[in-house]
Amino acid sequence: MSGVEILKNGKNICFQHLDRRGNIQKYDTPFQTEEEGREFIRQTGLDKVVKLAEMNALTKESMTRVISGSNRTILEYVDEWINKIKLLNEPTTVESYERNFRLWVREEQLENKSPNDITEQQVYDFINGNSDRKAATRKIYLQAIRSFFKFCVSRGYCLSDPSQLNRVRMRGLKHSQKEPKQVSPITSGDVDNLLSYVKGVRNRCLVGLRRLEQQTSRSPKKQETLTNRYDMYRFWETAIILAHETALRFSDIIALEWECFKGDSIIVWTEKRDTRVEIPISKRLKEALGEIPIYDLEYCFPYQKKMPIAKLSTYFKRLCNSSGVDGKSFHGLRHGTLQRWREEGTTLEDLAKRAGHTSTKTTEGYL
Repeated sequence: MSGVEILKNGKNICFQHLDRRGNIQKYDTPFQTEEEGREFIRQTGLDKVVKLAEMNALTKESMTRVISGSNRTILEYVDEWINKIKLLNEPTTVESYERNFRLWVREEQLENKSPNDITEQQVYDFINGNSDRKAATRKIYLQAIRSFFKFCVSRGYCLSDPSQLNRVRMRGLKHSQKEPKQVSPITSGDVDNLLSYVKGVRNRCLVGLRRLEQQTSRSPKKQETLTNRYDMYRFWETAIILAHETALRFSDIIALEWECFKGDSIIVWTEKRDTRVEIPISKRLKEALGEIPIYDLEYCFPYQKKMPIAKLSTYFKRLCNSSGVDGKSFHGLRHGTLQRWREEGTTLEDLAKRAGHTSTKTTEGYL
């Protein structure tokens, strides 16, 4: 016997094929004629018929999904996948997954492929290909690909996950690729440089706005540009002070709600770990919070909350370079603050509590 045979079984027909051990397997189908069965095999392919049969999923619904999935490309499922994972993951994770998944599709030229067409080898070749990517980066790519196919399998858009048995092959990587990325802490001196630069930009914007007010023929476009620039740098001033005084992650800062402020403390349920942190508000932070304009009754930074975090992170790195704090990221503020608290005598357990870490081992990685 080769492939799948179609047999009459009462009113309906059934599929019969040899399994890997050479035993004859027979599966009932919802088809009533041989023509319907042959048409399904023609549209889906023998391998998909066998997989469906082995999964006991030879139903009209599953077969319709497989057929429709064979006619749809990977990119046609991306938006649906993203909307699903938004319900379970923080915005930074969703952005990372989508960005890295689209990069894989683009580099491997899979735009016109169906999820059912992707093989384990195609995933392996990308994850373990000959490139300078670090092991951590490769794992992030694999996580994004795996998340997509897990979604497709759960919805019945494809029969199997080609990423499931794939792993990052550490043995073939250089030492530098295996080493974790080191985050450079942003010190108190760096914070002073950043704030000095930010305030300078804000002052120049104010000077420009005052000059426009004195002109008889004002430029609305230029006025809008200066106002937006002033507001953005006011946000950066507050965000830098917030991170320096609280060690909050950037994703938690842009999602801050007015209700987070309770008396002399900030209470935040972190987005990454969904843990509760309570941090006292210093005098410096209280002054900075008092300057936040109220554009929204719920969120403190509604405009930044809607912006892609990757874009804001790039913006901050440019700000660092312009202020002489080269090669550092916003996460460096969190590292610098935890290290400062430790030097001031805060216990490791209290540091973990403030940072929202469930284990002190995670906190030790910041010190």
